[in-house]
Amino acid sequence: MNLLADLKTLVKLHLSLWCGLAGMAGFITGGGNLLSPEALLIFSGVFLSSAGSMSLNQYQERNLDALMERTRKRPLPSGRMSPGTALAIGLTLLLCGGVILSKFGPVPLFLLTLTVLLYNGLYTPLKRLTFLALIPGIASGALPSLIGWSAAGGEMLSRIVPLSLYLVLWQVPHFLVLSTRFRKDFSRARIRTGRVRLPEGREKTALVLLGVPLILTASAPWLTGYLKNPLSPLIILSGSLLLLLSLALSNDLRRNFQALNLHSIFFFVALFLG
Repeated sequence: MNLLADLKTLVKLHLSLWCGLAGMAGFITGGGNLLSPEALLIFSGVFLSSAGSMSLNQYQERNLDALMERTRKRPLPSGRMSPGTALAIGLTLLLCGGVILSKFGPVPLFLLTLTVLLYNGLYTPLKRLTFLALIPGIASGALPSLIGWSAAGGEMLSRIVPLSLYLVLWQVPHFLVLSTRFRKDFSRARIRTGRVRLPEGREKTALVLLGVPLILTASAPWLTGYLKNPLSPLIILSGSLLLLLSLALSNDLRRNFQALNLHSIFFFVALFLG
């Protein structure tokens, strides 16, 4: 693998981009302008910070990753990148993201610090000790939207609640699909959070039940009249239909995982259109 591929893996590019979009969605929800330079700054700040936090996570878990088939080929456990390099990259990215977000005042920077403390300080070291580590892990995943919202002024509380709640609810089936799909890896590494899985033999039913509140929450901005663009409800309905069909008809957990990711993108796009 080349250096760019290793960097992409180190920063968990897809997840960092998702966090950046969540931050920008929070900014728009708080009254920010999608086409403004500030929206791009929010995306960049949250993306870089997330990339830094993800890099630190892989630095922290390099020995753990070596035990799992899914992660043993990552840059650190494979030996292609030294721990010191990964640490330096993570801290640099985190610093750059923090500098950008500091331009919006102390609240976004405080929320960024809280996110890192929850994810790297609590979730990462506790996941081998207790399934309760999922609580700070899920909480950290909802904070990017609050970072963007606070940067826009921290008003319109009724609008940010559905977005933040969606991010919390979205992470539950997202994690359960992973823990069920890679149950052997989690067991081999003795990760306690990996013991929380979809019920065996009833995976499809459980995912549909988890998908319904997710869809209802995504529909809230439209049903409450916040979204004015006529395309927005069509996008939400389309994404929700695709998600339900995948969860109800497919036994492929990988496909279900992709459907959950796609639904969140549909939701973000609807929020961007307003």
